[in-house]
This record gives sequence, C-alpha cells and structure tokens, in this order.
Amino acid sequence: MSTAVIHVHPAGPLVALVGNPNCGKTALFNLLTGSRQKVANYAGVTVERKEGRLVSEGSGAARTVRVLDLPGAYSLYPRSPDERVTAEVLAGRAVGEKRPDLVVCVVDATNLRRNLRLVLGVLFLMFQAVFTWAKPAMEVIQAAIETLGVFVGGSLPEGLLKSLL
Repeated sequence: MSTAVIHVHPAGPLVALVGNPNCGKTALFNLLTGSRQKVANYAGVTVERKEGRLVSEGSGAARTVRVLDLPGAYSLYPRSPDERVTAEVLAGRAVGEKRPDLVVCVVDATNLRRNLRLVLGVLFLMFQAVFTWAKPAMEVIQAAIETLGVFVGGSLPEGLLKSLL
C-alpha cells in the first residue's frame, strides 16, 4: 500500500469535505472558498485532494480555515487510489498533513443507504461532524452554515446562504 503525499500546511484549523462520488462536495468547496474547481454530473471528477481557504467575518480578527475537497469514497476501506487519499487524510496517515479538525459529510439524500457506510465510518473515527444533503431544504443549509460559523469562531460571508438557493 502506498502512502498519500500531501504538501505541508501546518497552520490553522482544517475542515475536510467528504462524501460519495458526485454528491456535491466540490460545489460546496467552491462556494465556501471562492474556488472554481471543475464540477460535473458524473463520478470521478475529483481524483486528488484540493485545498482552499475560508475566511470568517466577525467582530474580532478574521480567522482562516483550511478546507479540503477530498475525492469521493463509498467507505473508509479504499478500493482505488483516490479513495485511498480520502481514507488516509481522515485517519491522519497522509504524509505531511494533520488529521482534520472537522469533517463535513455531504450526503445525497436520494440514496441514503449508499451514503451511510461512509458516514458511519466518519463517526467511528470520532470526528466532530456536520452533515449536509444534496438539494437540501433551506433549514438544513442554514443549520450547516451556522455550525460552520460556530466552528470558525465568527460568521461566514453574507452571500453564502443566498448563493445556495
């Protein structure tokens, strides 16, 4: 088994976006970080880890959070090199990368059974977790954004909720 090699960025909290292939992780990543990573309606678009920055807006000093967009995976028992990247980052075994401080599980609500294997694996690793669904109700989006805001110690950019609608 080979080891994932990741560039070292030791400073700041780390949030990882995980989920099955084609569930909306990269769309959420682009929204949070202002990135323009490729988004497509088929699996296998993200085959390596991508990193961006989320800067909170608050009354105090701005806080920067590193956000990882991980390749899609069905479980934490990898069957492909891209799933291995996800499993190793979450387990804290990726060379030069710390274990994420928070994991956001992006779930396709139209197929919960398939998505729950990965969700249970994340919970088994005892992460603080935030769950969000593809095509969610506005209340679910608002709750996820508020939870992320509490985590980053401030508020998130004002247009974030509006851009999800």
